This record gives sequence, C-alpha cells and structure tokens, in this order.
Amino acid sequence: MRIEQLTFTRFIAVIAVVFFHFGRTVFPFNIPALSFICSSAFVGVSYLYILSGFVMVIAYQQKSADKIVLKPFFISRFARVYPVYLLGLAITFIYFIIERRMYERADIMLSVFALQAWVPNYALSLNSPGWSVSVEIFFYLLFPFLFNYLYKKVVLKRLILYTVLIWMLTQVLLNTGLHTSFYKGFPSASHDLLYYFPLMHFNEFLTGNITGFLFLKYKNNKIHPGKWVVLLLFMLSVITVKYVTVLSNHDGLLAFLFAPMIYTLSLQKGWLKTFLSHRIFVWAGEISFAIFILQKPVFLFGRKYLPKMGLQSPDAQFYLLVAVLILLSSLVYFYFENPIRKKIVKLAAK
Repeated sequence: MRIEQLTFTRFIAVIAVVFFHFGRTVFPFNIPALSFICSSAFVGVSYLYILSGFVMVIAYQQKSADKIVLKPFFISRFARVYPVYLLGLAITFIYFIIERRMYERADIMLSVFALQAWVPNYALSLNSPGWSVSVEIFFYLLFPFLFNYLYKKVVLKRLILYTVLIWMLTQVLLNTGLHTSFYKGFPSASHDLLYYFPLMHFNEFLTGNITGFLFLKYKNNKIHPGKWVVLLLFMLSVITVKYVTVLSNHDGLLAFLFAPMIYTLSLQKGWLKTFLSHRIFVWAGEISFAIFILQKPVFLFGRKYLPKMGLQSPDAQFYLLVAVLILLSSLVYFYFENPIRKKIVKLAAK
C-alpha cells in the first residue's frame, strides 16, 4: 500500500532542514517575525523519523502477515539508503581533500559504516547530515525484531502506553540534561549524546509504528477527520515551535502533533489526496533522500566557487544552490539511486 499524499511531505521536511542548515540568513527568513521558522526547521528530521516508522508498518504489515524475513528485509533497506549515503560521503571527502583538511581515521571509518551517531564527538563527521542515516539504520536493525516478536504479541493499547512512556522519558532526559552541568554546549560530547544519539530518537520511530497500526485498524471506518484537521495540526505545530520555547523540539517533542497529522493526511480522500498525489509532488518526495544527503557537498562547493564566478549575493547563492541541489538529486535518483537499488535487490534474489 502506497499512500502517495504522504510522499510530498517528505520533500517539505527535507527542504525545511536545508533551510535550517543554510538559509537562516536569507530573505524572507531574515525578517525577525519569520526567523523562528528556519531556526526551528530541524524538526523536519523528527517528522521524517515518524513518517519512516509509519511507512514501515504499512508496508510490512501488508506484505508479511506472519513475520519479516531478515535477509530480504536488510538487503532492501541497505539498497534504499547506503549507495546514496556513500555517494554523498565521497563527494564531501573530495571537497575536504581539495581544501587539504585532514580527518582522523576514526572519522572516516565511523562514517563509512554509518556508526558516527553512536560515538560522541563524531556524530557530525564529514557529511554531517549523515548522522540521521546512522540513526535510521539503527531503526532498520530493530524493526524486524519489534515486528516479529513484540508487535505480534502485545496488544495495541499496551504498545501505545509503552511508546508514550518512552517519549516522556526522552523529553525529560533531553530537557533536564540541557539545564545541568552535564551539558557543555555545541560542539561537545554532551551535545552529541542529547541531540544525535540513536536511542534519543527511538521514541519518534516507535510513534510512527504505532500510528501505522492505528491507521490500519481504523482506515475502513466511515467517519474520518476532515481536511481542516490537517491544517489545524500544521498550525498548532507552527505555534508550538514559535511559543513553546521552554522545551527543546529536537528529539520528538512535536510527535504528539506530527503523528496525528500523518494519520489524518493518510485518510484523506477527494481533491486533497488527488492534489498531493500528482506525479510532480510524488517525484519531489522520491528525490528527497538524495536532497538530504547531498545538501552539504552542494553548498560546500557552491559557496566556494560561486563567489569566484561573480555571484556575491548570499540570497542569490542560496536559492541557486537549492535549484542545483534539486536538479542534481533528480539525476542521482533516476540514474544512480533507483537503478542501483533495483540491481542490488535483483542480485540478492538470485
């Protein structure tokens, strides 16, 4: 089951992260009234983790009535993320060679094996957005065992309770840790542990899983939330980001809004579903992983060479590089990511 109206939301979340990393000082987000949007756009990663958990349940609950078979599952997941991840890492490494910037062997090895998020002080090594892939791979390793041995045996109400408790524990650890002597600011080992350590994001993936089970259970009900509920949840997310500043949004605080937003959007019929399922929007969602992985190398090279080509305006540089990033990601998706993924899966099936 593909829920195409969700695919475009992946693109929105990824572009939000790109603005967070590179666009916080460009117009119109340098206007004080709008600056909070970019400065909090990292919540796009939380949304992506929840969406990932949701989609995994939808896909494998339909496909695996009994249980997930490990070998094809891990091969398909590897083929989905690692080739593009490695490509982004290689391009970033080429840039650092050109710049004669030296890295420790640990930086390289942890990044190659996507383990950087597990080791404090190394989470942002080389292609820094790759820390999120390190976390996502952790989810991939856990999901078959959760699906086969926990989700099949524990009633949904109890799973919801466990997920809420893990979410609450994460928020307490994060927001308490940020206000104690343990936290040394950015960059530091304490920052990496609170912001990038995979277990601190486990609540987001679990929330997505439970939302997926709720969707499958109630999708055939005759009464569903209307289109206005999607807009309401989105507006509440914006309001929370702007005004709830006493708590950090980083490790899934907004899950209580993002999860129902995904659930409600998945149930939509009519013009909203048709509009978001248009092939242009689906294409944008499909290339979003490449956008996420390639954002840093594109901006590293762009900001080095565009001024030498006469383009001095930071705003013009940013928006041109976003266009280049989207174009490059399209080429990578159609001529590298998708063909290699299919080839790996095909070879593994022999």
